[in-house]
Amino acid sequence: METPFSIAANPDTDVWKKPPKHDVFNAPYLTHSRRLTTAFRSASLTFACPYATQFDQAGLLFIFHPPSSHLPFPANNIKAPTDVPAHRKWIKAGVELFDGAPRLSTVCCDNWADWSVASLPRPAAVSSSSSSSRTATATTTTTTAARGEQGEQGDADAAVAEILAGQRPVTITVEREKSDSGCCLWVYHVDAATGARTPMREINWPYGEPAGPGWELEVAAAVARPSKTAGGKLEATFTEFVVDWA
Repeated sequence: METPFSIAANPDTDVWKKPPKHDVFNAPYLTHSRRLTTAFRSASLTFACPYATQFDQAGLLFIFHPPSSHLPFPANNIKAPTDVPAHRKWIKAGVELFDGAPRLSTVCCDNWADWSVASLPRPAAVSSSSSSSRTATATTTTTTAARGEQGEQGDADAAVAEILAGQRPVTITVEREKSDSGCCLWVYHVDAATGARTPMREINWPYGEPAGPGWELEVAAAVARPSKTAGGKLEATFTEFVVDWA
C-alpha cells in the first residue's frame, strides 16, 4: 500500500457495540488487504492525529468475515462499512483521547465490545535521560535531583503534547503468536527510536470461530470521531502500513 495517506472522519462516527442494543459501525476506513484469518501473521501501522474531543481515535481495524460474506471490496478506497452484518466481529487498536489525554486503546468485539485503555509509555529519549539523570544526581543534593525529575517529567509531558497535537507519530503492531497452549493475537505499542514494545492486550477469541474454514480477516486503517457536537472532521495521516500474510 502506498503511504502516506489520510483519512477524515465526521462527527458522530464510531466503531462500538454495547448492550443491550447500541451498535455503531460507521467510521471511515481504508483496507490494506483481506485473506483467510489463518494466513495472518502481523500488521504494523504508524500514524499521527490531532486529537481534540473525547474519544477521538485512530489506528488499526480488523474485521472478521464469515464464509457467507465473501464479497469483493474496492481496493484503496476509503469507505464507511454500511454493508457489514450485525453479527460482525472486529478489533480496533490505536490511540484514543480519553479524559483529556491520548491513550493506548484496544477494543475487541466477539459478541459485545470490551475496551482496555492505558497511558502512553515515555518515549525512549525521555526514559534514557531519566536513567542517566538518576545516576548523575546520586551524589548531588536533593534539590538538584528534584530539578532533574521535574525536567524529565517536562520532557514526557512535551512528548504527550506532541502526540495530542498530531506532531509525533505512534506505531501499533498486532502479531499472531503460537505456543503450546494455542494461538492468539498480541497488540503492542512500538517505540519509534528503539523498537521497544509495550504490550497492550492478548486476544484469544480470533482463533476460535473466526479461524474456522472460510473465515477471512480484513486489515484496515481507521479514524473515528464519536462526539456528536465536535466541530469539523478529524483527520489522521498514516505514514507506514505493513501487513504480513502466510
